[in-house]
Formats: sequence, structure tokens, C-alpha cells
Amino acid sequence: AGAGAGSGRGLGRRDAAYWTARGIDCMAELIVRCEGLPPMIEQYLSFVDTISLGCIPQAAEGLRNALRAAVEKIASRAPPAAVSVPKLFKPLLQFDAETIAAHLTYIDFELFKMLTLRDILSDTPVRSAYIQRVNSVANWVSKEIVSEKNLNARVRVYVKFIEIANFLQQKQFMNFNSFVAVMLGITYSSVSRLKRTLAAVQQQRPAAHALLAGDLTTLFQLGNGIYNNIVNRMSEFPTPSPCVPYLGSYLSSIDRLKVAKADDSNAARTLVEVATNQLRAIKKLLAMQKGAYDWSAYAITGELDAYLRAVPDVSKKAALLAFQEELDRLSLACEPRGAAAVVAGASEAGAQSQA
Repeated sequence: AGAGAGSGRGLGRRDAAYWTARGIDCMAELIVRCEGLPPMIEQYLSFVDTISLGCIPQAAEGLRNALRAAVEKIASRAPPAAVSVPKLFKPLLQFDAETIAAHLTYIDFELFKMLTLRDILSDTPVRSAYIQRVNSVANWVSKEIVSEKNLNARVRVYVKFIEIANFLQQKQFMNFNSFVAVMLGITYSSVSRLKRTLAAVQQQRPAAHALLAGDLTTLFQLGNGIYNNIVNRMSEFPTPSPCVPYLGSYLSSIDRLKVAKADDSNAARTLVEVATNQLRAIKKLLAMQKGAYDWSAYAITGELDAYLRAVPDVSKKAALLAFQEELDRLSLACEPRGAAAVVAGASEAGAQSQA
């Protein structure tokens, strides 16, 4: 705009494209040469994230791809020892939220299709894998957030998961298995204690924060009410989408039923009735599935698929304890204990001195 100011007109389309390309090349040089992400790159990524939520998501994707291509081009010319793998291009930030939601649904739907009533009632490998998938995704979400030492980078990752959760519960996926997993990961103590991060999300991305605090949290807290929501929504669509329910509450009820049978006949009868109703709902969901869906529109890639299948496996108790310790350590590195109180106290003291 400044270049065209003297002549009384703005940049032409060709000039704008030229300067955009030059700017992207300069940023690519910074990414290759610097450790971490310089502030300029943080601002660029925030801008791209913002327009991706607006009416021109294709433009955001084009800008992401252009920067990635420029980095790869420059890195290919540099000596291997001089090139560090840029953190920018880990799959979580490389792909848009809808594409990641599609990949999560693709993986979860494979598991859901395998479920039989025997798997739901008995402790089978398929049942265990279905349950473990939720835990693994939730742990992955938490670790991705607390692994970001930079506040702005942490906000960007946090907001990305809000966007992913939103896509997961929409009609094209209705993947409540991963939806619950992502929401669990956001609410784990290692993440929920990050008060500065949550305040920054509210300040920098108020729309995303409102979405999380409103519709997403309301749906997450529905518990078994999610199932009625799923069945009703699937019935409305002429071509049902690939629906993947969260079965945690159902399976817990069935496990309690097995214990109650031996201890309390009244409790056993109640749980039999509850479990029967739950199984009926699950059977209905299974019957409504087409069994195969066209995933080509979501550009399922081997890179992202492998990344999302390799989420942390903490099925063993020792592995889970070690992982939780790591999450706590990373969380404290992001925001040490007492940091929020110090910030709040400083702000309050400043306000009093001004008064």
C-alpha cells in the first residue's frame, strides 16, 4: 500500500502477488535459520488462523502451503547440519481443523464398525482398543498444549483443539468419541491450571473462547444425553454421516451391572433395565451406519493418519503414571505455581497506585 501511495493508487494484483511471495520467502529464511519461531512468524500464523475461520478459508490454506513450500525449498539448498526441523510444520499446525477432525473420525469409525454386542458386554480386545483410543487422544491433546513454552504458540494450539472439537460434533462427522477425548484433554488439570493461557485465549480469540464455554461445554456435560442427540440428528439426515458415539458411560454401567448382580438384587434389576436401554440405542446406531463412506473429500493422507494413530499409549499403569508426571512437569514449566497470583497481585497493586 505504501509503495502505491505516491501515485495515488494501491498495488495492482501482479505487484501484490510479487510482494506476498517475497514476504513469504523472507519468513521461510527466518524459519530455517532461527531456533523456534520468530515473533513475525507468530503474527503471520495468527493472521492465517483468523482468516481460516472467516469467509476465505481457501486463502488461508494457500498461505500455509506457500510458506511450507518456501521452507522446503530453502532447506533443500542448505547444509543438513544447518537446518533444524521447524516446529511450525508438525501436523497439528500444518493441517486445518476440519482435516484433522476427518482423520480422527476415519480412525475411530474403523473401531466402531468392528464393535459387536459381545464386545460391548465382555472384556474383548476390540472393546479395550475403543476405550483406550479416548484416553490416548485426550493425553495427546494435553501434551500438545503444555509442550508449547511460548504463550502465543500455546494459545494457537489450544484454539486449534477448540476448532477440532467443534468440527467433530457437527453433522458431517458426529464423532462424539474423539469429541469427548479432545474436551477431556482440554479439561485435564495439567491444562486447566494454565490461567495465563486461558486468559490469553479469551483475550486474543474471544469467539473461540465463547464457543468452548458455550455450546461445546454444554454438549460435553450432557453425559448419556449425547446418545439421544446423536440418534435424533442421524434420523434427520437423508444420508447419515459417519457417527461414532462415546461409549464410556454405557460401558461403565455394564461393568457396574456385573458387580451389582452379586451384591444387590434391586440394584441389579435397575442396572439391567439401564443396560438394556443402552444396548438398544447402540444397536440402533450400528444399524443406521452405512458401513462405508467417501473420505476422498477430506484428503486422507498417510502422514497425518500415521501421526494420529501414534498418539500416546498409556494403557499400562506404570506408563500412565510416568506420562502424568511428564504432563505436570511441562505444565509447571509453562506456568510455575504462584505465577498467576503474582501477575494478579502486580495488576492490583498497579491499579491502586494509579488510583
